[in-house]
Amino acid sequence: NMDVVRLEKFLNYKPFIDRDPRILLDRILQQAKSYLPTEQLWEIERAYAYAYEKHLWQKRLSGEEYIVHPLRATQYLMEIRPDLETIQTCLLHDVIEDCNVSAEIIEKEFWSEVAVLCEGMVKVSTIKYKWQDKHLETLKKTFLAMAHDLRVIFVKLADRIHNIQSLYYHPNPVKREKIALETMKIFVPIAKRLGLYQYQLYLENG
Repeated sequence: NMDVVRLEKFLNYKPFIDRDPRILLDRILQQAKSYLPTEQLWEIERAYAYAYEKHLWQKRLSGEEYIVHPLRATQYLMEIRPDLETIQTCLLHDVIEDCNVSAEIIEKEFWSEVAVLCEGMVKVSTIKYKWQDKHLETLKKTFLAMAHDLRVIFVKLADRIHNIQSLYYHPNPVKREKIALETMKIFVPIAKRLGLYQYQLYLENG
């Protein structure tokens, strides 16, 4: 169960500015240490270093360094104790779309499993809510089918949790409304369907 203090903290989002993003990475590693072998922690560091370098010149609308987003998403992901490949995918999930890096390069740098999951993230990102409820069930089924691997859904939900948490910083009210609506219509029911009630709470309250 999510306590009130945690929910309050979630709702009062403070952008992570002028602080070393490694602070967030250290928190992730601390959690990973409790259930993953030590050699895998180095692999998490490696994915972080790669994503950090690729996103170096990018900023979020909140003014944060871009790397803060995959780190924050990974922090939410850690709540379900994911495997190494899922953690790496979450840290790298925007690299293909935003940094001109192909899945082949990801496969060479990491391994095919991570590349496949990252590609899955690109695919599910193409599914958008079109303001029409009559297609909702089809949309949710398409989303689940396109993911192929549940781990893509886990990363996508963690990604959406941070996006909805920092939605306030989006300058376009129409876009804000659309993202909020899409979250309620597609992502909340998917989190519920998968029994991820913690995620459902975050997404409903963002």
